[in-house]
Amino acid sequence: MQKPPATPLPSPHRRRILQMAAAAAAVPLLTACGSGDDGFAAPSLGEAQQFSGQRTRSFDEGWLFAAGAQTGDAAALPGFADQGWRALDLPHDWSIEDLLGGSDDGAATAQPSHLFYFEDPALAERAPPRIGPFDSQLSGGGRATGRFVGGEGWYRKHFTVAANPGQRVELAFDGVYQNADVWINGRHLGFHPYGYTAFGHDLTPHLVAGENIVAVRVRNLGDNSRWYSGSGIYRHTHLTVTGGVRIPRFGVGLTTRELSTSEASIVAQVTVHNASGGLASPALRVMLFDAQGKQVAATDIDAHGMADGERKDAMLTLKVASPQAWTPDTPQLYQAVVQVIVNGAVADQVIETFGIRTVSVDGGQGFLLNGAPLKLRGGNVHHDHGPLGAISLYDQEYWRLAILKQGGYNAIRIAHNPPSQEFLQAADRLGLILINEFVDMWDVAKTPDDYHLYFAQWWQRDLESWMLSSRNSPAVCIWSIANEIFDSKAAEPRGKELFARARAIDASRPIMQGAAQGIFGAFNAPTTAAYTDLGDIHYQLSFAAARQAMPGKAWMQSESFASSAYDHWKLVTDNPFVIGDFVWSAWDYMGETGMNVPQLIAKDSDTDTSFQGQSRDLGKQASGLWGPYPWFAAGCGDFDLIGQVAPQHLYRRAVWDISPIEMAVARPVSGNRQQQAFAFGWFDELESWSWDVAAATQLRVHVYTGADKVELYLNDALLATQPLTAANKRIASFWVAYQAGTLRAVAYRNGAEIGRKELVTAGAPAALLLTADKTSLAASRDALAHVLAKVVDRQGRLVPDAVVRIRFAVTGGDLAAVGSGNPHNADSFRRGRRHSYQGKAMAYVRPGKTPGKITVTATADGLASAQLDLTSV
Repeated sequence: MQKPPATPLPSPHRRRILQMAAAAAAVPLLTACGSGDDGFAAPSLGEAQQFSGQRTRSFDEGWLFAAGAQTGDAAALPGFADQGWRALDLPHDWSIEDLLGGSDDGAATAQPSHLFYFEDPALAERAPPRIGPFDSQLSGGGRATGRFVGGEGWYRKHFTVAANPGQRVELAFDGVYQNADVWINGRHLGFHPYGYTAFGHDLTPHLVAGENIVAVRVRNLGDNSRWYSGSGIYRHTHLTVTGGVRIPRFGVGLTTRELSTSEASIVAQVTVHNASGGLASPALRVMLFDAQGKQVAATDIDAHGMADGERKDAMLTLKVASPQAWTPDTPQLYQAVVQVIVNGAVADQVIETFGIRTVSVDGGQGFLLNGAPLKLRGGNVHHDHGPLGAISLYDQEYWRLAILKQGGYNAIRIAHNPPSQEFLQAADRLGLILINEFVDMWDVAKTPDDYHLYFAQWWQRDLESWMLSSRNSPAVCIWSIANEIFDSKAAEPRGKELFARARAIDASRPIMQGAAQGIFGAFNAPTTAAYTDLGDIHYQLSFAAARQAMPGKAWMQSESFASSAYDHWKLVTDNPFVIGDFVWSAWDYMGETGMNVPQLIAKDSDTDTSFQGQSRDLGKQASGLWGPYPWFAAGCGDFDLIGQVAPQHLYRRAVWDISPIEMAVARPVSGNRQQQAFAFGWFDELESWSWDVAAATQLRVHVYTGADKVELYLNDALLATQPLTAANKRIASFWVAYQAGTLRAVAYRNGAEIGRKELVTAGAPAALLLTADKTSLAASRDALAHVLAKVVDRQGRLVPDAVVRIRFAVTGGDLAAVGSGNPHNADSFRRGRRHSYQGKAMAYVRPGKTPGKITVTATADGLASAQLDLTSV
């Protein structure tokens, strides 16, 4: 294979930049604090963005990759023969890619039932031990990481540099999983172990005129995670080119100090680094622009002398009149243009997006946003993207968070590691409140090869990277320094260290610790993480012990069972000091396999209220080990792997009062048994009245509503009327003898109808139907369209439980992945075909690098095919 052509270094065009700088320098410097109304002829926001676009550019294109270990460090040397390596663009995750020598029999695991562990235990024996990216024997993390395979991988990139004295060049990585070594022209630049924090290297001393080669070795070895991590350079890379006097990476922080309807006080903290090789006297200018591009404030600091190698921090205060506050309902964003000026010219410039808002927690009022109490309807989200693996693309992050926002969430806990920059940007724009979490462990292991091996030496650098890279996001409202630290009393000194360092970096947000030093107790004596700003418990039905332990603080529950949604949310609404509840989990994820396996109980048992056992053993699930192979995903999300609504979210919509009525039917179970929602999961049920069962088979129907009465009809005949009280926890349950037709539920409150829901029996599968979240997308490798294929009958109605092998083809773009919501259909995500789950499958389509028409086609044996045209512009 030919190596890709060497790409020129995206260095600034000096003449153009000096012309722009001269124009900016002609503007007189302002005094200490300005409002932008003093006749100040500043450059427009568009001009500033053009300048910054020359400073930092993507470094994602034109890499070479080889899986597996190389001979020592030979692949880091410039002369290494890489002609046979695969050409690709970043971000990249090799763990989601097909393994060699695997089976092609995806049908073996395509059945939709979550009950196969009970109904068809031989499925695990029929499942190919190696298929697609899965290997049931060789996966280092096993069920915890979804039976995916890690290993070692190498990346190389050839690029050219023109001689430019005084230019400084930095290579930045947003995230590499994990244990990354980086070389430039054979010189080792450094090692970075943590897979979720950004890091960078100064290339300047090692660059040569002409061709240069960056090499990166990534090692995802052993048992090092409790969920799917992905492998490789799975987030974006950037090359930043500046002069010698510059703002270093993450060198600008923006904080709302005071806020009222008439005025906001914004503090800009700016770090300047003099790496020019001599003395320098830089000045600073900060300008704020609103969402319409209008300048609303500006200020500056006069020049100060700096020695070579010196760093200085400056604090500038700006006043914004009539500020547009950032809230979940009105997520208004501003941009700050920060300029370093040397000898009258702009030497460096950074643009940061931020929001004007304040956050605090109070033991009496709970969580306060802009001074007003707000209850957090929350959920936990891991970083993987199902069929796409771990790679982070902005359109994917936005699509997922938009679905959650539309589903009623106003808050997300990022579990249990720093998110991508694209995740933060999407949350900022959508108005989602984030709990941003640092790590899953400190000095004591949760898995043998995890980050605990490096924590003592690396936590301070990684904590700083985590916080500084996120601090300007208005969505980040709470920091969490850890999740479920088990080592209790011994961990308290370490926790105090982390808290103190975090507080020194950012005093504007509350800091918590997930479940303190214990998972199931409200606190694990003798420590309750009293050094944090608010308390947190996991999976509890009472805050009594917590409140007694720390009576003056606000509390929350950052992990809760789906099966106890009503009870958990009632704790929030009944107690002003409880700020919110976060279900595990809002979106399904890979790893921790089979957490949504319902329990089976006798048919005459009570199932109207959710399960909450006192003697549960979370090492076991549904009378066996968690989900056995071929389970690869948890299966417990409110939304499944491709963003389709799961039944527990139907219930949550009723609990949160965002839907007047929802209805679902539990999958029938053989014998005198029925399903019972268990812990993290829910009933295996569908919004369906299309079942392949004999007439008169008794099916369990659940109606979820805040009504006080529900009527159930079948083919317009009234079957039953059920009154509801608080004891029913918003669940009305019915046994109905199956008969094809229309099942209708009607909800009443105080005698008036508040909503109705119908389920209609569908016909046989007849055709495929394609829809997309967008039909026009940018001609960018960060763009993505989500094309959903549905199996429909002759009337165009979804066939709810259809299992059909759908083949996808794309022209004019790339088929990045295919997938379904089935958490145990082990199969390839890359071969262009997938068995539908609950009648649906999805194609992930990326545009090419040039604008044009993209055509997506879906076919299946015996069904009418479908075609959809997209446009990249």
